Amino acid sequence: MRYVITKCGDHKHFMEHCGKALLNYKKNMHCIVFLERLQELVKANQDRHLQFCTAHYDNACRFAKFYKVILFYIKNEIDHQEKDLPFTYFRKNERRLLDHDLENILTHLPALKQNNRNNYIKLRLELNEMKSYYFLDKKNWKQLLLGKVLVLENTQVITHEQSTSLIEKIEERFFSVS
Repeated sequence: MRYVITKCGDHKHFMEHCGKALLNYKKNMHCIVFLERLQELVKANQDRHLQFCTAHYDNACRFAKFYKVILFYIKNEIDHQEKDLPFTYFRKNERRLLDHDLENILTHLPALKQNNRNNYIKLRLELNEMKSYYFLDKKNWKQLLLGKVLVLENTQVITHEQSTSLIEKIEERFFSVS
């Protein structure tokens, strides 16, 4: 997609390329994942451009306008795709709540953080990795999360008691999402 950003002369050309790319995806959730990744890339390019641009304050810079219009277009397209999303997938507000809940789960295991820092870091990495699997439907995502907890217990990253506590917290917080 970097090619599209650097080769497109105006926002209309970019949106045309983006629209063609969206046709390659069969599910709305895959379109959303594509658009969110594209949004991150455009924001990164915009931030890089704003470091050097002196004319963006008075709207004289065509690149600043380009990024502003493209980010507005992508946001609207994400909202449109999310509106047609079946209830079995996570919506943006649900993903934000889950991100917050995943962070809160770690606070319920203070003994792990104090006793074994390496295991705490492994658990944190595994839970953070779950944030990249929101494209799965809710049922599969929850099964994957519970599977990760059981693997962590089997590899002795967490104890059986911690695993049981974690599974209870997961069921309490996440099984109400469906």
